[in-house]
Amino acid sequence: MKKVIVIGGGLSGLSSAVSLIKNGYKVELLESSPKLGGRAYSLKHPKFENEIDNGQHIILGCYYATLDYIKTISSEQFLLKQDYLKIPFAHKGGKISYLNSESTNYPLNLSKAIFKFDALPIRDRIKVIDFFLDLFFVDENDHKEQTVDQFLFEKNQNPKIISRLWDILAIGALNTSIEKADASIFIKILKTIFFEGNDASCIYMASTTLNDLFINKAIEYIKLNNGTISLNESVNELVLEGEKVIKIITDKREIIDFEFVVSSVPPYAFQRITSNKIIPELDAIFSYSPILNVHIKLSEDIFPEPFYALLESDIHWIFNKGKHITLVTSSAEKYMGMTYNNIIGQFCSELKNYFPILNHNMILDSLVIKEKRGTFIPNNKTENFRKKLINNYGNLFIAGDWVNTGLPSTIESAILSGQMAVNSIGSS
Repeated sequence: MKKVIVIGGGLSGLSSAVSLIKNGYKVELLESSPKLGGRAYSLKHPKFENEIDNGQHIILGCYYATLDYIKTISSEQFLLKQDYLKIPFAHKGGKISYLNSESTNYPLNLSKAIFKFDALPIRDRIKVIDFFLDLFFVDENDHKEQTVDQFLFEKNQNPKIISRLWDILAIGALNTSIEKADASIFIKILKTIFFEGNDASCIYMASTTLNDLFINKAIEYIKLNNGTISLNESVNELVLEGEKVIKIITDKREIIDFEFVVSSVPPYAFQRITSNKIIPELDAIFSYSPILNVHIKLSEDIFPEPFYALLESDIHWIFNKGKHITLVTSSAEKYMGMTYNNIIGQFCSELKNYFPILNHNMILDSLVIKEKRGTFIPNNKTENFRKKLINNYGNLFIAGDWVNTGLPSTIESAILSGQMAVNSIGSS
């Protein structure tokens, strides 16, 4: 049985390890921190009775690699699924508008959902329907030098449509402003979500925690199949001889008994362990965008929906777990230097503007989590680089949401990248 060392215990590393075992390889996974999951993990905090997630993550029905991973590790019981697309959009003052397809009668249900979306006037809803009809014939490669905002304006999407629909969807998916994001990757996402059947656009979420959904069962799967997980062990260097990795030097030992290596670490960490030799230009390619998560403990469960998108607000999403809600802001650069108290004060006031039922006496406690390198920014430069990037160099294979998956920095991209790396090993 051939042995593979997987470096990095985020979702791409876990996906690599699970796929390797599924395909008959012996696996050892190395992780520098005391936990697995990378940027998608759960933690215990004294302010909250139960584990909380570092952030909330939406899974779509078109996340085929993610759903396959969940099925393989047998964690489907921790997944909540919509029967059809339904997104509540909250207005200031308390009104809720629904993008609600209401049935599985695809694709007419999606057109009906847009036509009934009363956050926009009728004439703008018709423009959105026309946009989708046109999108079916659009080749994303024809727009690879455009930004998302340029593409949307070209397709007759006015500022109101953008602020009340596309900003929420685009910033949530790409974690950057539409003025920076590459149009081709946005087009591909929209086509995947809306043109691959009713299930593709349905939203899934973890019913409990990210650890339950992605991590705990993966650990069980790896260990039950004679895999090894080494935590608190940092890789310092990959020793190369020609085009082959012959030795892995960690802060605890030297490893030479392996046939293949899968690196699933971020670009800056990959540069460190390869001494900038394999992809010399990597440092200049990727820039990052932060995500802000604010957890609020409430005295009452006042939100009837499991999540909300907020129209024209810096709070992009609210995720409801009863007396615990999570507020998520993507592309949150302006909040990274702001104090905890200022963030809580601003967000609680903003929340009350959208949900007048909320009063400050209901707020029992709060917690702010800043992910300063939440995701890479999928701009034109980055996407052009990724499209040319190969994922193997000799016996070294690369996984991670930043490789050429055709997707932005998402859970699906991370998990898919691990499966792609394993497929490349099988073909080598």
